[in-house]
Amino acid sequence: MRTRVAYGLKVDDLDGAHLADVIALLLGLVEDDVATFEADIPATTRVPWPPRVAAAANKLLAASSRRRQQPGYGTTGLLRRGDAAVWDAYVTFAPYAYCAPASDDRARPIADVNDEGDSVWFALTAEQYAAAVPQIAPARLEPLSERQGPLRSLLRRRAGEEPSPRAT
Repeated sequence: MRTRVAYGLKVDDLDGAHLADVIALLLGLVEDDVATFEADIPATTRVPWPPRVAAAANKLLAASSRRRQQPGYGTTGLLRRGDAAVWDAYVTFAPYAYCAPASDDRARPIADVNDEGDSVWFALTAEQYAAAVPQIAPARLEPLSERQGPLRSLLRRRAGEEPSPRAT
């Protein structure tokens, strides 16, 4: 198992296009480790989607095996990475989703983009982090530590950064 560190992405000063580019860069770095991904696709948003994002949402919904969607809200369900066009649609749409997680082949979280890009974290290997740093300011990737609460600890365990506590 490759050791990963969970990093939160500081997004507060990024505009929509730059945020989408940073998320796409990070998803590109973890792409080979991703086995499954999914996205919630709302019909209404804070900011209208650019045409390429709307096309990506339609591509994801078309790839979904879910036949019934709620009016005004769609979900893809789990999609397997393998079709390059569907993965590209996910990378394009993820920054606009309410929830867009990606996991490895053992269902361990690799990335999670939430709330239209307001809450983003990635579980990166040392190599992936080193590849990201020249393109993203290191201060923008903040390691998620135990001090940040039990949810962060759970995410770190799922990312393979620390062992699970033993039951006694």
